[in-house]
Amino acid sequence: MIKRIEATADHPAGRLPSPGLGWGVVDPYTAITAVLPGKRHAQAAARTEITLPRTPGPGSHTGELATGIAIGGAAAAIGILLAGGLVAAGRRRDWRPGT
Repeated sequence: MIKRIEATADHPAGRLPSPGLGWGVVDPYTAITAVLPGKRHAQAAARTEITLPRTPGPGSHTGELATGIAIGGAAAAIGILLAGGLVAAGRRRDWRPGT
């Protein structure tokens, strides 16, 4: 099982094992589903192998999108709190203009 996890990890560039990352980052889905060379059974050999897309790299905009959503959610929450305060103040004055 250890050899399977090492073989299917996302390996760092350079010599393995890397001093900082060891054999790489574990990819649990690939570790469970991959058919490794020399380990094919009759049933597994009959199946068609599917290549899964890798996690987006440094050029992806996933982090920017997540940050935008978080900032938008925080702004909406602040807006709701401010609106709630204005409504409460208006009710206290019976909706008359303040002095």
